[in-house]
Amino acid sequence: MMVPTDPTPASAFHARPEAVHGPASPSQAEGARAGAGPRLLLVDDHQPSRQLLRALLRHLACTIDEAADGAAAFTCCREHRYDLVVMDVEMPGMGGHAATAAIRQWERTQGRAATPIVALSANDSPEDAQASLAAGCTAHLTKPVDRRELARIVNRCAPAATAAQGVAPRATVARELESLVPRFLGEVRAACATTAAAIANGDWSTVRSVAHQLKGAGGTYGFGPISSAGERLGAAGRAADSTAASRALQQLTAYLQTVEITYE
Repeated sequence: MMVPTDPTPASAFHARPEAVHGPASPSQAEGARAGAGPRLLLVDDHQPSRQLLRALLRHLACTIDEAADGAAAFTCCREHRYDLVVMDVEMPGMGGHAATAAIRQWERTQGRAATPIVALSANDSPEDAQASLAAGCTAHLTKPVDRRELARIVNRCAPAATAAQGVAPRATVARELESLVPRFLGEVRAACATTAAAIANGDWSTVRSVAHQLKGAGGTYGFGPISSAGERLGAAGRAADSTAASRALQQLTAYLQTVEITYE
C-alpha cells in the first residue's frame, strides 16, 4: 500500500554519521563521475534489505547511496542532493520518522525544497501511514516491497530515472481535463524556455514566479512531477542556485518529452 500526500491545489497555470555505499555498477560509476542521472539514498539497518532494494532499482540509470541508520541518512542529505530517499521506519537509534523530521527541519533552515522521502515499514495500518506523513514523509510503502509500487514511486518522484532508460513515465489524468491538457503542456514547455533564459540571466524573480505556477498547476492536472519540479525550482530560485535550478529544469524537460498520459 502506498499512501501519498495530496497534491497542492492551485489556479490555472500562466507561464511568465557514516554512509554505507554498496558496490556500484560500471554505468552507475560513470554516472556519478559525470554528475548525471538521478541520485537515490537507501536507508535501512538491515543490509540484505538494502541489497534487495538495490536489486529492484538496478535497471534504472541512478546513482544509489546507502545508509545504515537515521543519523547517517541525515548526514548524507546534508552533504548531497537526492532525488529520492527510501527510509526504513524501524531502526535502532534514530529511526526513520525522527530522521525525516530532522531532514525537513534542516531543509527549511537552508531554504531547500523537500526531498521526496518514502517511508518503508512492515506496518500497514492507516495510523502507521499517517504517522509517516505527519513526520514529513512523501509516501508510506509497506513491506514486503512490491516492485510495481516501488517503480511507480520512482516514476513519480524521480521521473528522469525511468526516462534515461527509455521507460516512459506515466500520468493518469481525469477524463474531463483531456481537452485542456495539450494547451497546459504547451504552456509548461514555454515556461521551461522562459526559465532557462532567466537562469542564464540571473533573473531569479522570474524563476521563482514560474516555479510557483508549476508547483500549483502540475498536481491539479495530474502531473505530480511538474509540481515537484516547480518546488525544486522555487527553492533554487530563493537560493540563487543556478546548478540546482538547471538540474530541476533538465529533469522537467526530460519528463515532458517522454510522459505517456492515460485518461480515466
